[in-house]
Amino acid sequence: MKLLSLWEPWATLMAIGAKKIETRSWETGYRGWLAIHASKGGLSKRDLAETLLEEPFTSALTGQSLQHGNIVAVVRLVACCPTEAIDRSRGPGFGNTLECLFGDFSPGRCGWITDSLFRLPEPIPFKGKQGLTEVPRETVAEIQKQWRGAKP
Repeated sequence: MKLLSLWEPWATLMAIGAKKIETRSWETGYRGWLAIHASKGGLSKRDLAETLLEEPFTSALTGQSLQHGNIVAVVRLVACCPTEAIDRSRGPGFGNTLECLFGDFSPGRCGWITDSLFRLPEPIPFKGKQGLTEVPRETVAEIQKQWRGAKP
């Protein structure tokens, strides 16, 4: 399993299913399970506070707590394509209006398209890194334990 660190509030937006496409300046050939990590760094406290007061962030994140420094969810990375190729007419989660507001869909960027969200009931403290990194075996085991515990 690979891990991708995101700044808050974007990691939480992924964890609650409001954001299904992560945009990056680089593409990846990786497909499969991807742990979503809320990095400790990112926006300054002031910029984060201002972002959280703006729509659509305010509505999407009402009642949510941000989880800096934790793995918050697991998604399946199913595709990676230029943002220009994302068909915004295909409905929710595939370039819809809100999705476009939560990412940088400018030309030359890549959309990492995800599905099969599992939000961790108990976020796992973890020190993330830049780029796409491997999740240690013991952390994968903790994620799987939570996943099995959540399945009916």
